[in-house]
Amino acid sequence: MSGVNVLYASDDKFAGILGTSLVSLMENNRDSSEINVFILDDGISQGNKEKLNMVFKDYGRTGVFLKVDDVEIPESFISDRWPKVAFIRLFISELFDEQVSRLLYLDCDTIINGSLEPLWHMDMGENIIAGVNDCLSPRYLKNLDMDLNSTYINSGVLLIDLEKYRNFSVREKVSRFIESHAGVIQYPDQDVINAVFEGKILPLAPKYNSITLFYDFAYRDMLKYRKPVKYYSREQINEAVEGPVIIHFTTSFLSLRPWVKESGHRYAEKFMSFHSKSPWKDEPFWEDNRSFVKKAYLKFYHLMPLSFSVAFSGWLHSTAVPMLKRKG
Repeated sequence: MSGVNVLYASDDKFAGILGTSLVSLMENNRDSSEINVFILDDGISQGNKEKLNMVFKDYGRTGVFLKVDDVEIPESFISDRWPKVAFIRLFISELFDEQVSRLLYLDCDTIINGSLEPLWHMDMGENIIAGVNDCLSPRYLKNLDMDLNSTYINSGVLLIDLEKYRNFSVREKVSRFIESHAGVIQYPDQDVINAVFEGKILPLAPKYNSITLFYDFAYRDMLKYRKPVKYYSREQINEAVEGPVIIHFTTSFLSLRPWVKESGHRYAEKFMSFHSKSPWKDEPFWEDNRSFVKKAYLKFYHLMPLSFSVAFSGWLHSTAVPMLKRKG
C-alpha cells in the first residue's frame, strides 16, 4: 500500500481529541499524495464515527476502523490493572496484510505541526521501530533487565517497519517477557516494546514527539527530576519546544492538557485552532478531575523552593517508584 499509513487508537471518550489530531494531520500534510488512516476502535460510538468520517470526507482522505477484538490477546495478560487495549500495540502487525510494510502509530493526544514526509521516508537501517527517547531513571531499565545504556522510547509515536516486525517472533517474545517480568512492569506496552525490541530501536529527534515534560521543566531541572543516564542536548530539546513536528500532550502533575479547563500548555491555543475546525468544536472543555492528593502535592511543590521540589519529586519518580516495583 503506497502513501503514509497512520494508525490511531481511541475509545469513545477520546474520540473528539482524536478528531482534533486528525484535523492537524490533514491541515499540515496537504502536500502528501496519499495518507491512509486506520483507527483502532475501542468502543467509539456510531455518532463519533460519523464525525470522524466527516473529517476524512472534508479533506478527501481515507479512513478505516479496525476493531480491538480483531487482535487476539492472551487471557493471562489481562487484569483489572492492564485491560486488553493496553497490549494492542504489541500485536498491531497482525491487523495488516503484507501490502502494508511501514506504519506510523500516533497516540490520539497528539497534534501534527508539520509535514510527516521526512519522518515517513527516514532510513531505519536494520531497526524495527523508531521513536523518541523517554526521559527515565536507569532504575526503570534495570527492573526490565535492560542494558542501562539502551534506547528506551516513549510509545506515543512509533515508526514501525512491519516487514521486519512480522519476522521477529513478536508474540512468543512478548509472552516470555511478560511472564518473567509482570511484577516490575510500570508502563505496560511501552516497557514491553522497549525490552523486547532492545537493540532494534532507532532513536528519533525529540521534535517528533514533543512531550509535556519538555514544557513543564527547564532543561537542567528536567534532568534533575528524571535522572536519565544520557539524554538529548539542550539544543535538541529547545528545537522540540520551539519547532515541534508532533506535539504530544502527555499527562503531567504540573499542568493540564489543552482540552481541560484552565490549561496553560504552551500549545493550548494551537490545539484549539485545530479543534475549532473539527465536528467537536462546540463541545465543552473537560473538568479538572485530578485527585485531592495530586492537587495537594501540586500546592506543596509550588510552596517549597524550586530546587527542593524538583529534587524531592525526582526522588519519588526516579528512585522510590522503581525501587518499590522491584521489591513488589
